[in-house]
Amino acid sequence: MSSPPALPATEQYPNASELEDCLAHLAALAHDPTPRPVYVTMVPVYGGKPPMYSVVLRSRDRENIRQKLSEVLNRQLCLGVTAFSLKANEAQLVIQYRNRDSDRNSVCV
Repeated sequence: MSSPPALPATEQYPNASELEDCLAHLAALAHDPTPRPVYVTMVPVYGGKPPMYSVVLRSRDRENIRQKLSEVLNRQLCLGVTAFSLKANEAQLVIQYRNRDSDRNSVCV
C-alpha cells in the first residue's frame, strides 16, 4: 500500500483570506469603522519554509489596529507603518486569538 500524497506546504498554513478576516475582526475590536481595513497576500517561500503574509493597513486610523495587533503578537510594530509582513506562526496566533475571542463571546451568562 502506498501512503497518501503529502499536502502542499501552503495547505497546512492559514490562507490569506482567513487571515484577512481575522485582522478585520481585530480592527473591529479596535473600533475601526473601515469596511475592509486590511489587505493580505500570502507570499510563498521556497525551500520548504513556511509562507510569509504581506499585510497592508487600509484604514485611515491605523494606530488602534497596530496597538491591538502588537498585543496579540507580543511585539511592536513601527509607528506609522502601513505595510508589514507576518510569519506563518504569527498568522496562526492572530487566528487563534480570534477563535478564543469568538468562543468567549458565544458563552451565555
